[in-house]
Amino acid sequence: ILTQYTLYANQTTNYPNAYPKTFYLVASNDGTTCYQLNSQALSTLPTTSQIQTYVVSSNATAYTYYRLIINATF
Repeated sequence: ILTQYTLYANQTTNYPNAYPKTFYLVASNDGTTCYQLNSQALSTLPTTSQIQTYVVSSNATAYTYYRLIINATF
């Protein structure tokens, strides 16, 4: 059962706007029906090489598939 996930802020000159600003995590057991587990809307960009861990507080199910959907980047 997923209880947290981690993103690594690795800003480089090749991908300067690659870190997600607004995003959400969904999960599924059949690849079709998805359940939202977590969402984030960051106001500041994490510093270079900073690890950000996000807690999934209400998940009680072990899913087969997970997807991070990014709506906007810094």
